[in-house]
Amino acid sequence: MIAPENRKCTLLKSALLASFGIATVLFLIAATSGTPEIEVLNSSMFDAIDRIEFHDFNLEKHERIDGIMGYEKWKVEVNYKPYWISMDRTTPEDGPKLYWHENKNDGDAKVDPNGFPWIDLYLDPRGKTLNKKAHHNIFSLGLKHFGNVWHSMCYKNGVLRDEIEVLGTEKVDGRVTWVLSLEIPEYSSFKIKVKKDESIFTISERYLVPADKIVMINPDVDDIFDVDEGQEILVPTHYASSGKLWLDQETSLPIKQEVYDEKGLYERYVYLGVQVNNSH
Repeated sequence: MIAPENRKCTLLKSALLASFGIATVLFLIAATSGTPEIEVLNSSMFDAIDRIEFHDFNLEKHERIDGIMGYEKWKVEVNYKPYWISMDRTTPEDGPKLYWHENKNDGDAKVDPNGFPWIDLYLDPRGKTLNKKAHHNIFSLGLKHFGNVWHSMCYKNGVLRDEIEVLGTEKVDGRVTWVLSLEIPEYSSFKIKVKKDESIFTISERYLVPADKIVMINPDVDDIFDVDEGQEILVPTHYASSGKLWLDQETSLPIKQEVYDEKGLYERYVYLGVQVNNSH
């Protein structure tokens, strides 16, 4: 049960957020106490993410695959109603361009390979050709997915974890951010039985964990497509055992995230030049 004084504080925070706006409340809190409370930062972030209808950004993607940390940069656009995704790789060199729309091409993604075979390809967005070596598929792009992942990590049985803390402030691409840190001491794995027509990707989407991580902890699974109906596999209990988040102080949007495992940095994503609900 929440103590009366804590309940009053929670109601007061909600009233302030509703009446004066997120940015104003965070400014007042920072001015008086130096650092906002985790509950306020989380609430402001989830509210800001919920308001996204469309956003575009340049994504710096660092993912450790087969022990090597790779790097790519993509120009990304995501629209939610109707749901469509556009991606254009710009680093390490101009690469493929991908477009997927929920109501077009029978669910396939249109891919301009920017090279051989010099024609547009229409590929399953969850298929092997597009996802040979990746932590995620295209449906993990965008801040809404990240908001769901962070929520699943920082709440335990509906209660905010004690293991979250604000480390301070830091600039990311010229933006002033709050840096949040999270530890999950009970991180482990559990067994499931693969259902009909399931793949590692669909399982990872169901449990909000990286597909690549499921492969890593199952020695009998060679890749994200190497599972059969009825097979027992291990799935991580959480997205990661620890992580850090950089929250833009002006927009309350997460613009950088790092995830760690027992070997160190597992992945890093930086969202540069985020534009929300602008004309497109």
